[in-house]
Amino acid sequence: MLIFLLLLMPLTALAVLFQNKLLNGVIVLGVFSLLSSAVYFLLGAPDVAVTEGAIGVALVTFIYVIALSDQGRLKVIGEEVPRFLFREGGKLKGVDYEILQGFAREQGLELEVELASREQLPYRIAEGEKDFIAGAFYPTPAQEEQFSLSLGYQQGHLVELPLREGSDGERIGIFEGVPVEEIEDNLEDEANFSQYRGVAEMISAYQRGDIDRIVIDHARLGNVMDEIGSEVERGEDFPHLGTIEYVFAIDKEREELHSDFQKYLKQLLEEGELERLIRKYFSQTGI
Repeated sequence: MLIFLLLLMPLTALAVLFQNKLLNGVIVLGVFSLLSSAVYFLLGAPDVAVTEGAIGVALVTFIYVIALSDQGRLKVIGEEVPRFLFREGGKLKGVDYEILQGFAREQGLELEVELASREQLPYRIAEGEKDFIAGAFYPTPAQEEQFSLSLGYQQGHLVELPLREGSDGERIGIFEGVPVEEIEDNLEDEANFSQYRGVAEMISAYQRGDIDRIVIDHARLGNVMDEIGSEVERGEDFPHLGTIEYVFAIDKEREELHSDFQKYLKQLLEEGELERLIRKYFSQTGI
């Protein structure tokens, strides 16, 4: 029995090194401590065996499990945007969700997604609460420096909604990060721009009469139209004023996570899986 346990111990130690998930490694390490305790007992040192069992198996394993319980998760926060990240029938769906779900599975992590407004996203990831920002995200110039950004995986059109009738239409609301220069080049008349951090903030400005028109990416067009109701015809062909590129934002401190995710996106692109996911949620002509 003693020889068998002595042979088993180095194999268990090697097994710790080859675990993909840290939590699994801790559990196998606990097994190693249990084997050590049994060896001490067989060698006539029951007091050492009890100490090893109490500290090595129970206490240390418990502390590691508590410390790593949060490490086995891929923590994502995102804005709810149709076709990208949305809830339907109590379940999360969307192209962003499926991309992240596949990446989490490859990394041996549990995917944890929280939906929030656009203006909350940078603060939650900057404070270390989350790893990823998703949900048809495109960064402001400041956020390009603040976060590590993934490869662009989908292009979105910027459209103009002529919301307020009977006005001169000079006051236009846009999101932070929208390229104003590109919009100005495609406008038929001069305009004054006001920047907003989220859909709700922009809609409130419109309802107060602060702006006459909205320029927004096509992905969030439905969100705006839901808020303003019948004032905009859903079948109307709105003019395109420019394009943006959707990305995932990653905590700047998570360099290895960013590198792994970039490789994963490239793999999806090379295998045609990214194109399949986009076709699943979008028409052939895009957003």
